[in-house]
Amino acid sequence: MTPVLRVISVLGNGGAIFIAAAVVFLLFRKTRTTGISALIALLIGALVTNLLLKNVIARERPFVDENSVYFTYWLNTGSMAASGYSFPSGHTTAAMAFATALFLHGNKKISWLAFLIPLLMGFSRIYFSVHFCTDVLAGMAAGLVAGILAWTVVLLLRKNRYFVKFEQAQGIVGYIRSKRGKDQ
Repeated sequence: MTPVLRVISVLGNGGAIFIAAAVVFLLFRKTRTTGISALIALLIGALVTNLLLKNVIARERPFVDENSVYFTYWLNTGSMAASGYSFPSGHTTAAMAFATALFLHGNKKISWLAFLIPLLMGFSRIYFSVHFCTDVLAGMAAGLVAGILAWTVVLLLRKNRYFVKFEQAQGIVGYIRSKRGKDQ
């Protein structure tokens, strides 16, 4: 399980995979609103988690105490690098913020599956002893709030005609189709 969980955990570094996915969503008219909401949610989550809560609470990571079982387990699972404070989990916050945006803007019959992302991310962070369970739970809560706030911001932005124009603008697929039609 270690190699798979390592990939999952590393994909969350800096929220890069979620940012990249949100940018891809921006390219298509059908998913543009989801992309906007996801980017806003990721920004809110990063600000609240990494700039505010981690520095205010300043909780050390589980593996810091070399006499603890966490340190031994951290060594046995490959000593995954982690810096900064532990509470709350930034990886899990980003995963939950992204998943919440997907859920709120998606088809509810399948979009709930997005919540598997933060569950896997959170489990991987606990597995490698870089976070306590409470760090992950707090990250999920922060990500959920960030996702709901982003959804609310998008609803408010829809009152602006320029935002609506951007939201409804032709996506990359439509642009390519229109160019093909002109070439023939």
